[in-house]
Amino acid sequence: MIITMDNMTLSHILQIQEAMRQNRLVVFVGAGASASSGVPTWAKLIQSFQSELPQEMYDEGDALKTAEAYRELRGDVEYLAHVKKVLKYGEVTCGLVHEAIMEMDPCHIVTTNYDDLLEQAAMHNNKQYYVVAKDEDLPLNKGEKMIVKMHGDFANNNIVLTENDYYDYRRNFPLINSFLMSLFATKVVLFIGFSFSDINLKFILREVASVLGSKMQRVYMLTDEKKDPLAYSYYNSKSVQLLTMPEDESIRIIKEQAIECKDEEALVGKSKALYHALRIIHNYDAHYNSILEKAESALSLYQDQIRYWGKNLSQVFNVTSSWLYLDGDSIILTSENYKKQFEELCALKTVNPTQYEELKGRIEWVRKKLAENGIRYINKKVLYTEQQVEKWITEQQNDITDLFYQLMITDIEKRLRILSQRSLSYSINDLALPFLQYRLGMYKEAYLAYKMLAPEMWKRRKYLLYFICLYNMRASFGRAYMQMSQRKDASIREWDYVYKYNFKEILAELPIEKNIKSVLDKLVDGVLLKNLLIKSSGLKDKLSDQKKSAEKGGLSINGNISQLMYEYEQAFDFCNENYILIDAFEDMKDAYVKIGEGLICSVTTPSDKNQLQSKIEKLPATSIELYVFQIEPSNLIKILRIAEGKKIPVEDDFKQRLYDLVKNLALDSTKNHREHLLDRSLVLDYISNIILLQQMIVDPIEMPDLYKVVAEYWDTKNYIEGTVKNALLRIMEKQKPSPTDSLAMLTSISRTSSYRENEDANLVGVLANHIYEGGLVYKDFPGPEYLSQYQGVECVASYYNALSDENKHVLKEYVRNNVGDIITLLKSEIHTEAHFVTSALIEKMFPMAKKIKCYTHPEEYASYLMVRLLNKEEYGDIHDVIKKQAEQSEVLQFLCNPEDFPKEKIRVHWLEFVTKEQLKKLYENKEIRKKAIIYCDTHKWATYLVDKLLEFEKE
Repeated sequence: MIITMDNMTLSHILQIQEAMRQNRLVVFVGAGASASSGVPTWAKLIQSFQSELPQEMYDEGDALKTAEAYRELRGDVEYLAHVKKVLKYGEVTCGLVHEAIMEMDPCHIVTTNYDDLLEQAAMHNNKQYYVVAKDEDLPLNKGEKMIVKMHGDFANNNIVLTENDYYDYRRNFPLINSFLMSLFATKVVLFIGFSFSDINLKFILREVASVLGSKMQRVYMLTDEKKDPLAYSYYNSKSVQLLTMPEDESIRIIKEQAIECKDEEALVGKSKALYHALRIIHNYDAHYNSILEKAESALSLYQDQIRYWGKNLSQVFNVTSSWLYLDGDSIILTSENYKKQFEELCALKTVNPTQYEELKGRIEWVRKKLAENGIRYINKKVLYTEQQVEKWITEQQNDITDLFYQLMITDIEKRLRILSQRSLSYSINDLALPFLQYRLGMYKEAYLAYKMLAPEMWKRRKYLLYFICLYNMRASFGRAYMQMSQRKDASIREWDYVYKYNFKEILAELPIEKNIKSVLDKLVDGVLLKNLLIKSSGLKDKLSDQKKSAEKGGLSINGNISQLMYEYEQAFDFCNENYILIDAFEDMKDAYVKIGEGLICSVTTPSDKNQLQSKIEKLPATSIELYVFQIEPSNLIKILRIAEGKKIPVEDDFKQRLYDLVKNLALDSTKNHREHLLDRSLVLDYISNIILLQQMIVDPIEMPDLYKVVAEYWDTKNYIEGTVKNALLRIMEKQKPSPTDSLAMLTSISRTSSYRENEDANLVGVLANHIYEGGLVYKDFPGPEYLSQYQGVECVASYYNALSDENKHVLKEYVRNNVGDIITLLKSEIHTEAHFVTSALIEKMFPMAKKIKCYTHPEEYASYLMVRLLNKEEYGDIHDVIKKQAEQSEVLQFLCNPEDFPKEKIRVHWLEFVTKEQLKKLYENKEIRKKAIIYCDTHKWATYLVDKLLEFEKE
């Protein structure tokens, strides 16, 4: 590294910069800062007193006695008016020096000046500082940063200037005095604008030394005057380090590092030197001449507490470089200085052969770290190859997040045992166990682990980990509380304990760098979640508009889909890699839904011939975590509706990952039958999502293990979406389960009442038929005394074909005696062809079809089902009774023979219940066609009719 200043000065600046980052810097502002705005100096004020006093009343060697004499002679009112006039109160405004102070963002500013220039600067720079000018102000502060006017101010007419003011200071300002002592004991203090002869400086140092002695924190005094060794020794004995920055050296450093300085014409004399020094303290880059050292410094910062920064690495670098994304990869754009250095390093130019291996290894380390953080480019130059990344990954042990999102249960069990037995290392690795426990559904165990870890991390000053533990403790508590309540070991005190923490206040007080704190601050009020939700919502809407435009033949060229994926992956990776439980909050769940919708919008947007659109052709494999693990089945159903029934193209790796997830769950089922590591309700959601995706994607890989997994997990008490069941049926149509798998699924379904509703009749009926075709028998069907416990006759009837002959007889009698309406009877018959239906039941129930409330057109639907039986020869015994009922029902009469039914009597909604061939012939009639079109416009649910009419129009 090329050092552009002496080592001691450099060390002082770096210490002050560290205090700035940690929000521990207090700036003491003297008269020199006000002088930069044109306020006369202390010496001129004293001279003004002397000019109005008889010579025998003042002492040229004692300024305080002179001020005291003037006040005694003129009185308080005239004395204060004189001071205000000389020091131009109300006539001057803040300048560049004050602005530079504000840019340093001190945790507190203390001044001996009486003017309001610092308050002006705070307001102009949008800085929030609470002003303390008298003791009564101090208790009213609510934790804000402060401007402490330790010697009073003009607004309160309580200035400290005379000899008696200084003697009585402790009595007149006891609270402020005590507070100042606490600052010297706990903060890093920088004096600016003070001269070596400044009486205020001497007063302050004497007071501090009398109270704290050698227990002071670092104190620095900024000066542009080089002093002899004796002066340095003197101030060092007072625990003050002189930070000497002569003007000529400051100008050289500013030019070397291209530090921006504003219009300096308004600055004169020492004001310019003070301004330049403050700009250097704030902006000096110790690694300006070595991008390698800068990268090493930034990437090693807190590496035992944070594993992944992603785009937040721009905060860690703390430089004025910009962050971009390109095809999902982040790019660092650096200054020209760094650009040149980087190119030389990558080529290893100008490197001494003896330094080659060391430098090569250091560059490799930096590349590896950048790869871990998703940074692939610097100045648009590739940092590493895919082969290098694969090599680095194989060198690492599989992480628990990777294992979990692959559902590699056996490996997860091994890691869980290892993590449970491992001693604390007081690093981020300690958060792996509770994070994994939470992911597995062990919420109580995770919460208690975070509760135990938080104080341990605090004791060892691992403040980032302390904060993450508190955050995760809150995030895990909701579900943990439910488990604790069920086990009767929760209490209201536990609730109060969790919610007593104010994250905003805790984070503000933590002694960590500001740039790092700003990253965590996004978590405090859910800013990260809200920002992601807002961004994803906006991008999703833009993608929807793009889809509509493309469908109409238009074109939208933008980067919405790339940005959407980038924002998702950054938030997802940052939280998962650092074991932060962000998924527990509703804003994140909503953001995931918006992102999922945006991806489906993009992939289903019609492509233009020139392929200029910003869209993705296939769902990427990287979205598996989103669609399977992060989105609830009810929301995934809504998302997939965006495809409007069209098949969704996905990458081959997407299909393979779905296949592997099912395979891994099946392996676990074989090994740990009914004793699973993962919470069964969570796995049920994952399986439901896999089923929904499997039946919607183009050319899916067959999953023979899917039925084993369904049989293993679908006996939970959780509600299963009807859409999921229908999706499973569609999968079964293309890949028929074996009789053994069908029997296992039916056995599992029968274990819970949630599968005994009528909506499950189709699924049960299909499984029963497969069992029958395979020559197997479902033996667990209950006796007649238990059948009434089932929630629906239709579902009970669907078991028929899987039963033994004896149970079939029992079931048939049960259905005939308990069926409540004609539609349930007919649907049960169509599912099973068991001949539940009889002429007597039809005569009894069909006349009451109109009174069935759970269907929009119950008589029409019942008639449609009756006609289906009428068209089957095996139901010849009931054909006559159906024809007899048609004499009393116009709709049944119409459905029996639509073509011969009088056209003027046809009601348009009846068309929903005819076959395609019958509808096509009826559609040739102009009046019927006109009525049908109007009906479809006003009844959006008539999807069957709409689809068929559109098909006819195309023909």
